Amino acid sequence: MKGFTREEFDKYVEEMWKRLEMGEKLYGSEYKTGDIKQSILEEGTDLANYSFLLYLKVQEYNDKIKSLDQ
Repeated sequence: MKGFTREEFDKYVEEMWKRLEMGEKLYGSEYKTGDIKQSILEEGTDLANYSFLLYLKVQEYNDKIKSLDQ
């Protein structure tokens, strides 16, 4: 993690906290009292989906960079 700064980490934490608060406003605190097994399955599925979409975005970005180099 060479070159990674505390400032970048703090910005990350701030952004994640905002998103957690937004999610709780939108969906309530059901995650605290709901069906934990179903919640874990849903969150795992969401994580897998987001990972795949991020992969696609990175590939698209790489393709754009390569086309600029040509």
